[in-house]
Amino acid sequence: MRDGNFSFEGDVPLASSSIRTCSICGKRLSAHNKIGRCFHHPDPAVEKKSLERDAQASAAMERRSRQHVVTTRTATLADIPVPASGGKTTTATGTRRNPVPRGRTGYLVQKTKFFELLAGKEKELFDELFRLGREEASYAARYFCINGEPEKTHGELVKEGTFPSIGVEGWAIVCASAILRYLDPAFPVSKHTAMHAQNIRSWVLKHRDVAADSQERQRRYEDVLTKIQAVGISQLPKAMPERYYNFYLELARAWDKNKFAELKQHARLASIIGTRWGFEDGCFYTLEEIADVEQITRERVRQIEQKALKLLGVIAKPSET
Repeated sequence: MRDGNFSFEGDVPLASSSIRTCSICGKRLSAHNKIGRCFHHPDPAVEKKSLERDAQASAAMERRSRQHVVTTRTATLADIPVPASGGKTTTATGTRRNPVPRGRTGYLVQKTKFFELLAGKEKELFDELFRLGREEASYAARYFCINGEPEKTHGELVKEGTFPSIGVEGWAIVCASAILRYLDPAFPVSKHTAMHAQNIRSWVLKHRDVAADSQERQRRYEDVLTKIQAVGISQLPKAMPERYYNFYLELARAWDKNKFAELKQHARLASIIGTRWGFEDGCFYTLEEIADVEQITRERVRQIEQKALKLLGVIAKPSET
């Protein structure tokens, strides 16, 4: 309702000059709206920039998808030889190449060449995936026929059931592309595939530390085993924790000096120390396990052990190593 120069909204008169409308849809805006448009409308300037970015990204991906060039290699799609089943066919319009059989596009042929030319850091990363048992690496190697296998589609490989964790054709496509993205961060993939490639990278970093720790443990075990074999002990006690390796070397040296023969004069001492450290049955036992067998307390077993070690001339204590 209008009356002169005033508009009425309920019982509150408003000056017509204070009425503000949306610059996009023309609806009247509330008094507290400061942006000049309805809140559900996007900012035109921001939307324009977003559209420009999307267009640039799409154009860049289109260019790379046509010819993906890896900076560490000189080979391009034009350098890749046509498969043996391909060739040239003369037609009325001229000479053209036969298409690659079974739908193998130039993209797939180029990716096969990509794996064949792996070298340096990329090859190390790919070999590491095999060592750590990542199934996507095995699938990518099979799909791109790295070892000269017959060509098969994703669907055919999934039906074979050779790769249990890759049971759907769509997931197979993601896995193969994710390996390419992992080896070459510039390779264009979808957002979902890029996330999977990042998951692979995080998984590798985690298991790389575990593998390095395992190798260090194995190296230390072999080092201690070599030293005790030199004094006539064939193997380390089973189930003995690593923290006791240095202490066990001290016992091995006492064994080498025939001090255990002197200890046999004390039957109980010899029985406790021999059972605990595997000289009788080749197994390591804790103080609690010895206490249960001997029907005495854990502290009493520890006292007997210390007495036996003193007779053997072993200064180090198990708790200190």
